[in-house]
Amino acid sequence: DVLQKVDDLFGSIPAGEACPTPMFPPIGQQQEQRLELVQETNLKRVHIGYHTVALSHQEHYVLDVIDHLLSHGKTSRLHRRLIDQEQLVTFADAYHHPRQAAGVLHLFAELRPGCSPEQVEHILHEEIERFQTELVPEDELLKIQRVIAADAIFDQETTSGLAHTLGEYAMLGTYTYLNSYVSKIHAVTPEDIKRVAKTHLRPELRTVGWV
Repeated sequence: DVLQKVDDLFGSIPAGEACPTPMFPPIGQQQEQRLELVQETNLKRVHIGYHTVALSHQEHYVLDVIDHLLSHGKTSRLHRRLIDQEQLVTFADAYHHPRQAAGVLHLFAELRPGCSPEQVEHILHEEIERFQTELVPEDELLKIQRVIAADAIFDQETTSGLAHTLGEYAMLGTYTYLNSYVSKIHAVTPEDIKRVAKTHLRPELRTVGWV
């Protein structure tokens, strides 16, 4: 009924010309880049970004899993290492941001007073290297896959949430991405994680910022 009403009201309006498909040059970074920003604040932060892949790329799902393994909840790897064990930071997070051309995996940390950026950066690098050298345990992977699936479903529980998600993915690639997202997440294996980490989370593809 709703679709018929929309067609009755707007179906006579001719479609506009299709927007041209944008062309994106390949990412040209081939060595690590670093920057330091000095501000009047007692808080120090470390922010690292790795060039990754577009939303339409199959490795995007693997990077989403890596993102959640690093920073989703108090049992995540960054929380356990930097907050519980080393007690170097007050906050640590990771976020994989897919885009139409290429994505970025961000790592953030806000330091406790007296802690050095060198210490925190070194640990962040170590946690990335673990994905490249060790297979993620099956139970840890299954747990995070269930968490990602639940979050994806909850995001679509409200009309506004579904509309936002559909609009975002239509702009980044295709809204049909939603139909297979959960199944693609569950298909990720420990071997996939190790391979993708070696491919995309290399030192020459990152930019490191200290604030």
